[in-house]
Amino acid sequence: MDALAVGLPSIAVGSAGCLGLITPDTADSAVRCNFGGFGLENDMTAEDVYAQLCELADSPETYEALSAFGIKLISDGFRQSDIDAAYLLDLTG
Repeated sequence: MDALAVGLPSIAVGSAGCLGLITPDTADSAVRCNFGGFGLENDMTAEDVYAQLCELADSPETYEALSAFGIKLISDGFRQSDIDAAYLLDLTG
């Protein structure tokens, strides 16, 4: 989360596995699984992550977009209580 807050595109990796690059499409899942710490449904392979990193390295526009997205994700009120509420909602349906 620190890296996202300062604009560094980041990969969610935790004790439960790897979610991959944090993007607008994966951010909700990343938050719900505590960035790979628990409840991860889709564990990415090393090859998948490598492909994401290559794409990021080859596209300054993608890097800039994910940098801005990470800053916005964290600065828009990222709170543990929001994560907990989303996780409880997932558990209870």
